Amino acid sequence: MAIDERTKSLRFENLLGAKFAEGNEILSLRNGDEIFGAMLKAIRNAERAIDFLTFVFWPGETANEFAAAFAEKAREGVRVRVLLDAYGSGSLDPACLAVMEDAGVQVAWFRTMFRFRFWRNNNRTHRKVLVCDGRIAFTGGVGIADEWRGNAEDRFHWRDTHFQVRGPAVQGLYAAFLSNWVEATNEIPPAEELDLQKLEANISAIVIQSSSTAGWSDAKMILRVLMGIATRSIRITTPYFVPDLALRVLIVEALRRGVSVEMVMPGRFNNHPIVKWAATPDIIELVKAGAAIYLYDKTMIHTKTVTVDGHLSFVGSVNCNHRSMCLDDEVGLLVDSQSFASELESHFARDKKESTRADVRDLRPKTAGDFVRNAIARLFRTEI
Repeated sequence: MAIDERTKSLRFENLLGAKFAEGNEILSLRNGDEIFGAMLKAIRNAERAIDFLTFVFWPGETANEFAAAFAEKAREGVRVRVLLDAYGSGSLDPACLAVMEDAGVQVAWFRTMFRFRFWRNNNRTHRKVLVCDGRIAFTGGVGIADEWRGNAEDRFHWRDTHFQVRGPAVQGLYAAFLSNWVEATNEIPPAEELDLQKLEANISAIVIQSSSTAGWSDAKMILRVLMGIATRSIRITTPYFVPDLALRVLIVEALRRGVSVEMVMPGRFNNHPIVKWAATPDIIELVKAGAAIYLYDKTMIHTKTVTVDGHLSFVGSVNCNHRSMCLDDEVGLLVDSQSFASELESHFARDKKESTRADVRDLRPKTAGDFVRNAIARLFRTEI
């Protein structure tokens, strides 16, 4: 590794108090057909333990399929723990829940909505983690819902990326599950040996367990530092882009240093249009400063990836918005690998081809109603 790249990695090790663990294999899974197939295969092959955490578990065929897979393994004697965010998965079909519980799946809810400390209802777990037998793990942006099925072929099938992990980084993902599980259940888990041998793929990574404290988190810190250390390129794909002032300033400063900044985000298909309305002034500012922002036209894009200088990557459940950086529990992989970053950038190039480059003239509000709508949306930017 060139000295400048090692210096960038060392900066994160100093900030996080942890070293990049070598010997990981991280596979990029593109869209539901690949993602759900790989996750269900790992579940069905599990022999000892399955631990699953998600924000979204919505009613439908996908939820039923995962519930049936969990139930089948539980009946075989595999320990299965499923942790669901009480807000994000609150619409889960009771029949689907019963399938799991009747089979012996341990199901827990993270921060139920009716409790004395009601002010904590706004702080959710947005993490997505699956760990099977302490050997293979998954994380990324995908929820368990029919919206993610297929291959992003139309507006009913979303575009997303998830990651299959083997090697030392599995321990960090397991810890992200376990910390939320202990809070939700008050259960002190037994010590368990994980299968963490180093693999020939040899990708270096640090797992980030981000939780907000007083409006600050590791996710916010990592995004800021990545923008601040970039010397050549920044590539961001994000579904919910509502940056705070500090992040906008860092991106503009990177542009002034001559860094190429490109972003892909939802276009006309957006499951939360309030995000676009709230962020319009920010997007206009960045486009004027020289950022190339592309609006994905094919379907809703839910991918969450950042690459810097073709070497460092940040992937996982983190969005570029206030909620991910200041309110919710998140999990991410900070990866130091040129080959991994290259693969993500090839995905970025494909997504860019299916997008339209944002133009200031098109972004500007056209009517008084547009101005009012955007202004009202910006009042809620810290909740988005």
